[in-house]
Amino acid sequence: MAEILGYTLDKNNCVSDFGKFEGLPAYVPFLWDYYMNGFEDKSIYCGSNYYSIYFVDNELRAKFPDLLDLSDFAIVLWESNEGFVNSYLFIKEEYDSFVSECESENQEE
Repeated sequence: MAEILGYTLDKNNCVSDFGKFEGLPAYVPFLWDYYMNGFEDKSIYCGSNYYSIYFVDNELRAKFPDLLDLSDFAIVLWESNEGFVNSYLFIKEEYDSFVSECESENQEE
């Protein structure tokens, strides 16, 4: 079986180990490690949640074949109150809408 950062990957290239990354694509622990080391392309608060954002570029596509779809634009990561990491892969239009909603919500506070 393949591994990334010590996590075992299943045949679908998702983390099979129990814990905060269980069932998530291989790029999630990779990008979470970037976040924990102070590297992210962008971040945004939306209400009380902090989101770490990574834009899908050719370098990321080369490392993770799951991201070869050229409509993939950004990956957003956040941690739940229970300590599990969540992710969402946005196309550009979805990403723009997400950022707009967060900015509107932040202005209301």
